[in-house]
Amino acid sequence: MLKNVIVPLALIIGICSCTSQKKPLKNIDKDNPLIKAIDTLTLAEAKKLLEEENQGITMLLNFSSINLELSVETSQKKDTTIFNKNPYKIYSKDTIDKHISDFTNEIIFEQKIIPPNSTLRFGGYSTSDLKLKSIEEHWDKIDNPIKLQIEKKFLSDKTTVADTATTTVNSNGYLVHNFSSAKNIDSLNVNFIYSVPNIKEYIIDASTTEVDTIVISYKKVDYNKVQITYPSYLEDNIVSIEAIHKNGEILEEKGISSNSKPTEEMLSYLKDVKSIFSKTIKKIDNNKIKTKEDLKNSLLQTVPETPINSRTTYTTYSAKGEIDKIKLFINKGKPTLNTKKVTIKPPSYKKSNFGYYIAQDSTTNKSGFVNAAGNWVIRPTFNDLEYVLDYYYYTEDTDYTREYLWLNTTNNTLEKIDYVLYRYEIYDGNIVITEKEVNGPKGLINAKTGKVLLPNIYNNIYHEKGYFNVYNNRKTSLYNKYGKQILPERFNRITVLENSFITEIDNENGISNTDIYTLTGKNITNGRWQNFEGDFGKAGLILAAKNYIKDNVNYTDKDAFINENGKVIIDLKEYQWADIFSNGLAAVKEKGSNLYGYINTKGEVVIPFEYESAKYFQEKYAYVEKNNTAYLIDKNNKVFKKFPDTANSMTLSTDSNNATYSLYNGETYNAEGELLKKGKNN
Repeated sequence: MLKNVIVPLALIIGICSCTSQKKPLKNIDKDNPLIKAIDTLTLAEAKKLLEEENQGITMLLNFSSINLELSVETSQKKDTTIFNKNPYKIYSKDTIDKHISDFTNEIIFEQKIIPPNSTLRFGGYSTSDLKLKSIEEHWDKIDNPIKLQIEKKFLSDKTTVADTATTTVNSNGYLVHNFSSAKNIDSLNVNFIYSVPNIKEYIIDASTTEVDTIVISYKKVDYNKVQITYPSYLEDNIVSIEAIHKNGEILEEKGISSNSKPTEEMLSYLKDVKSIFSKTIKKIDNNKIKTKEDLKNSLLQTVPETPINSRTTYTTYSAKGEIDKIKLFINKGKPTLNTKKVTIKPPSYKKSNFGYYIAQDSTTNKSGFVNAAGNWVIRPTFNDLEYVLDYYYYTEDTDYTREYLWLNTTNNTLEKIDYVLYRYEIYDGNIVITEKEVNGPKGLINAKTGKVLLPNIYNNIYHEKGYFNVYNNRKTSLYNKYGKQILPERFNRITVLENSFITEIDNENGISNTDIYTLTGKNITNGRWQNFEGDFGKAGLILAAKNYIKDNVNYTDKDAFINENGKVIIDLKEYQWADIFSNGLAAVKEKGSNLYGYINTKGEVVIPFEYESAKYFQEKYAYVEKNNTAYLIDKNNKVFKKFPDTANSMTLSTDSNNATYSLYNGETYNAEGELLKKGKNN
């Protein structure tokens, strides 16, 4: 490439390295590489250096005098057009801010306590998590790193420490912060400091002569190939070049190459420098320059600075398709610096809820526990303690054998356990389900006290709303968090409601004996109904139904709404069908008409029977259909919204306001009738 032969000698390169976009000075200064080189030489050696420089300039001028045409090959065959699916993009401030917020929400820290010091290591993210190509590439450059500047530390002993420390990158590439304290940190307020490139997009074509006063020319040399000419100092500021098809889409790049040659201004400059060097050499020969100081002063007074436009670059860009225009992305200066204030916490699975924090002895590398004040409460005698669950840890020997330990907070000891945890989950603050061995019989333990609530003798145990279903020999019973039995071991299934339990005992005829029990274990239904729907909810009423078999077919009659004492409040015999209550109203179907209306908790019809479909009431409105048209109506049967189509699916829950209605036309609405998703034709 011509670029490599323009300035073949080190000192000429040094002179040219002063090129910038600033207005050139009249002469070189004392920091010029030529002047610095003379400082290390004798006068005779300096003369020889000037002679060598002159020979290099002569060669360069002779080479540049050749009428050199930068030829570009053309193609006779057109390639298949391929568009770039991931073109370079300048993101808006709002887009960047949104991504940065999502990005910073994932940042966590882990604290390693080595009394009397600690190290914080930040993680949970990488630059690729941004999914913003230009930002990611910008951050990957060494001059534009992410910085976390700590502002405040909130400690577990309820104190707050102001800090201005900036994280550093350790040998493994992690952001870390070292500080002099063994106190555990609950959270941090940090300044997330990041920069955004100052890049501008330009479209150039055959009519373009300059961009922001910089001379740029465009020449189409083939259907898929163009040549762009610009000052060489712009090279480092061009972030990306892309070809635009006539339909406006970005073409995939096929190839790119660049050459350069001196400008006329540079050639004139080199002739002047050659003349100055020749005259200076004669002065040395004629003894008019007698010392190095004389030589330096002469050069400082006569050698001009390198011109700004020292070289012109010719870039040939080819694409996989016919090029209409070229898009240039040019860096316009220093990136914009931004700061976002963020609260960072440790990962939830490593948070201690009772004031014991793993720490490591700096001498032995053994682990133990410190308290919130940073003082040892369990001496460091264990290998690599790791948190498993509140009160449970493991230590690993050199042969990678794990030993599980229970933290006894009464006497500050770590004790080996003779059981395993069924799930790494703690219920109701301190209860764990245990196993005698993996996949073995199960039991319950109070993890805080170590008290066995149920021995490991049961087939299965699972937790539901503060209670434990305990299975044994195909029967289930119910226990509370204190290990007290609430319902005996005689049922096939037990469902825990908010303030009651539904029990089922299977019969040979396929119809279960189903009852409702209070929280104290009292049966309030005594076999009167075989099925219940929903929960008592806000209305305090549950839908009770009778199951029966007729002509070998199972039927269900929704018979009544009963209260939490088992008393019938609303008899449903006069209706063909009923739904459960939601926000004070229940849909019912009239016998004979097959139309729906709504009743209140007193059993009064408050919305007449006029709808072909009627769904749960949300806080304000319910979805109904009439004459194949969908509406949202309020509790006074007034139409709030008419939908453009009926729903093909919906998500509904009782006593809430979380509904979504997905229509056949592709639109989706929420419980308030607000459009969440537009249809295909919107």
